[in-house]
Amino acid sequence: MQIMETLWDDIARHGDDLEMPQWQKDLLDKREQMITAGEAKFLDWEVAKRQIAKATR
Repeated sequence: MQIMETLWDDIARHGDDLEMPQWQKDLLDKREQMITAGEAKFLDWEVAKRQIAKATR
């Protein structure tokens, strides 16, 4: 747990120095466009957790 806290503290201090890969920027842009266009579908968090658990079995 201490290692995780140390890592998180470091990211919080230097997070602006981290570069996001272009593929992640593209994916976020596409999702934002879908939300703006009303094409995005959202799931209740409990439903999403069940689907994730089912997919990882």
